[in-house]
Amino acid sequence: MMSFDHPWAFWLSIPLALLALILGRAQRWQQAAHQLLGQVQGVRPVIWYRPVLLLMGMASLIFAAAGPRWGKSQQNASMLGRDLVIVFDFSWSMTAEDMNHAEYKERWDAALEGVLKLVQHIKRRGGERLGFVVFAARPYVVCPLTADYDHFINRLIEYTPHAPPPEIRPAPTEDIDSGSRIGWGIGAALELFDREGVGYQDILLISDGDGPGVEADVEPAIRACLDLQVPCHVCGVGNPKMATPLTIGRGEDLEFVTTKLQEEFLRSVARRTQGEYIAAHQQIPELDQFYEQILKDRKKRELPADSIPVPANRTAWFILLGLGLIFSAWWRG
Repeated sequence: MMSFDHPWAFWLSIPLALLALILGRAQRWQQAAHQLLGQVQGVRPVIWYRPVLLLMGMASLIFAAAGPRWGKSQQNASMLGRDLVIVFDFSWSMTAEDMNHAEYKERWDAALEGVLKLVQHIKRRGGERLGFVVFAARPYVVCPLTADYDHFINRLIEYTPHAPPPEIRPAPTEDIDSGSRIGWGIGAALELFDREGVGYQDILLISDGDGPGVEADVEPAIRACLDLQVPCHVCGVGNPKMATPLTIGRGEDLEFVTTKLQEEFLRSVARRTQGEYIAAHQQIPELDQFYEQILKDRKKRELPADSIPVPANRTAWFILLGLGLIFSAWWRG
């Protein structure tokens, strides 16, 4: 993915476009004069490629001024930021189709779209490390903390509740009392944080809060969040007023159940851990706005340099290309 150190430099393309317009008109006038005068001595033939080479060279220099970066470099950078681990519910209830969106009908699908918008927003701004944990009967760390946002997005879309990592499902012979271990998911997120970052860490739980025994399961995680001073922000997705029918399992294990957003429970998790609650309900959660309003201005620390990849600077390539094109236009003149 390409990025730019100085994107404002592209404003220089405006006078370049005006120059291209002027040169284009001058070229047409010269062509018309040449056709009118024919082979009269003293009228130079039209050399169309000179202004083209000149404009291409100038455009390349503007591109170089913008500081293009892509690919991997050998250096890393330090920056000020916070650590945010997204804990995503992959239990069966998250596949319920009760969202008010033509394309994203299932809870998890609409929620994931909100997460993608959040990551793209953070990527444009920079400054945070992100981690990703999914859970059902068990938690699974999909992506440890990283500031490589492209890598994070690739991991983010790797699994779905319909095709989850096998680690989150119990073994066939294992007796699991709940398929939605929210507390375990939060616990796995806490393990990703380093102890030197206390006060600079957040968890974002995305769930419908539905499942047997979730209240008791989450109690140890709430105490751990308080001990480690990590607020657990919670985004609740689903219909909080009306139960949605859901088919679980296959073949002989097929079950017909109903599921509803357990909003009061999720609110209590956020409140007791000193986090914020985002009531997405049946809409795509506006997590980018949540970041701007809640997380953006929280205190930050200098993150470890080895965790911040820096794309390679390609400015020299376009400087050489631009100068070469301009020299070619002058030399052929």
